[in-house]
Amino acid sequence: MMMIYLSRGTDAVTPSAVVTRDGELTIRFRQLLKKQFLTKKKVADYASALLVTPNYLNTSVKK
Repeated sequence: MMMIYLSRGTDAVTPSAVVTRDGELTIRFRQLLKKQFLTKKKVADYASALLVTPNYLNTSVKK
């Protein structure tokens, strides 16, 4: 009985997903890419829209 009780207790305590700044930037980049891939071709265009440098955007997406 004790093992059943403990196993149920661990299911209830699941860590929530933590989105980092890089992860959030990647999500926003992908959303922007889906909307504007026909008009914007350069990384610099997307970086400008996201208010970051092209190098930072590139590094964040690679992570």
